[in-house]
Amino acid sequence: MQIQFIANESVSAARHLIESAQRIVTISHMSPDGDAVGSSLAARHLLRALGKQVTTVLPNHFPAFFGWMNGASDILIYENDNKAVQTAIVEADLVILLDLNSLKRINGVKPLVEQSKAPKLLIDHHLDPEQFTDVIVSYPNISSTSELLYALIVQMGWGDRIDKACAEAIYVGMMTDTGDFSNDTATTEIYTIISELLKIGIDK
Repeated sequence: MQIQFIANESVSAARHLIESAQRIVTISHMSPDGDAVGSSLAARHLLRALGKQVTTVLPNHFPAFFGWMNGASDILIYENDNKAVQTAIVEADLVILLDLNSLKRINGVKPLVEQSKAPKLLIDHHLDPEQFTDVIVSYPNISSTSELLYALIVQMGWGDRIDKACAEAIYVGMMTDTGDFSNDTATTEIYTIISELLKIGIDK
């Protein structure tokens, strides 16, 4: 499957940041929804497949019905584990922010990210992202950050590293942010991606 809508310079810059890092922290927004949890866990699985040490952070608790997802129990919740989150961010050599366009959306984690000297990568689909990262992959016309993350993974040449757990997380993010694929952001490309995820073995 060919996906080529992300600018080549953004793809190259994102891949360079990831390849250059070993300890990576991913962070998504407070009051996390399916796309926040899905993109966070998809990134976690992909990065671990690349041999990276990954800490997945959310500012507060996600809905319990996402608890079945592979890796959900490993997410650090800042409200509960602020010292562990602080240590992870201080030690990180890359911070990836997912599904948010402003640091205000990560609440108490915001000052930790601002103080971090690590390079930062934003992957997001909301309008008007603020300039708080070194590299921004932002496409507001895409239905979800999970869909955008899938496209970025494929364009970076790591599509073969998407396993079932990663595919499930991507599907959850896409499904929840499109209202079960019922709203007008559900394009034909989404169904092409779903077909690829089905080949990996997800149970839709």
